[in-house]
Amino acid sequence: MPPPLIFHLGPHKTGTTMLQQGFARRRGRLKAAGLMYPLIGRSDGMIAHHALARDPGGYLREPGPRRAGLVHLGRRARRHGFGLLLSSETFWAWPPEAFRQAAELTGLRPVLLCVIRDPVARAVSYWAEEVKHGATQSLAERLAPLLADPLGAPLLNIAPRLAEWRAAGLELRPVPWRAAGPMGLFARVWEDGLGLSDPPPAPAGRPNTRLPPEVTEMMRWANRTWPESRATDLRDHLARGLPAPALVALAARLREGLPPPDILTCPADGPCRSGLDAALREVLEGCSAGEAAPGEALEVAYWSDDTLHRARAAALFEAEAPRPRLAA
Repeated sequence: MPPPLIFHLGPHKTGTTMLQQGFARRRGRLKAAGLMYPLIGRSDGMIAHHALARDPGGYLREPGPRRAGLVHLGRRARRHGFGLLLSSETFWAWPPEAFRQAAELTGLRPVLLCVIRDPVARAVSYWAEEVKHGATQSLAERLAPLLADPLGAPLLNIAPRLAEWRAAGLELRPVPWRAAGPMGLFARVWEDGLGLSDPPPAPAGRPNTRLPPEVTEMMRWANRTWPESRATDLRDHLARGLPAPALVALAARLREGLPPPDILTCPADGPCRSGLDAALREVLEGCSAGEAAPGEALEVAYWSDDTLHRARAAALFEAEAPRPRLAA
């Protein structure tokens, strides 16, 4: 049996960036275990094989240096008894024949590795990512059409895609997300997905900032209310400006239920409030009253113990205050 040609194909919002970062940083460990994580198919500075995944014709069908490079890579891997590991969420869109063509060019055995995450949790994460890029739909608005027909929504139901590949005779290796989260996921993918032993530690840090829905709702409010450049500034500040303890505190707040759409909640004490205040002040500096839609006022709710202290920030855009300020 030839060595495997493993396609890690996501899908989106299943820890793919963290896994790709781990594969790229552990290339030496992978090679020592018999798997190459090659540079071919990866654009300069990229940790994943997006160039290959987004241009299968250029690598698989059209004569040229990219196709020749893939053939040479397969020949080298077989000579040394190595398998290949390729990773990109865009592989999820490949039809079965594309995987077979890649296997024929390299002379290896195609294996499809995917992570199975709770579909609603994945949809919420997908919504948050859309908001980071300027979307204005609320979580309820985004989920409503999906939950109206969950079996017909590809974001919630990946079974038809898996069935298509399985019917084509492709080997599937699904790895469940489970409760340990993305850090434990790296070890499970290493063992169950790649078939290797002695998994190394997951890469330190989080490649993607995970924000609680309250903060995402704050971003969505800005996307809907402010000019694009101003909203982008706020998204960037919130995404990198809240320390981990603040995110933990905000996540704990979720157990009490989500706040109304235009309310952001955070603890009254500690780094979260100071970080939020600083981010808001920096972004709002120099705003003019005309940059807010009529009636669009953000309410910031601070809590301490069991008492919820609300500070309405409607004064941010008062005409007599050309330099907006966060209500105390």
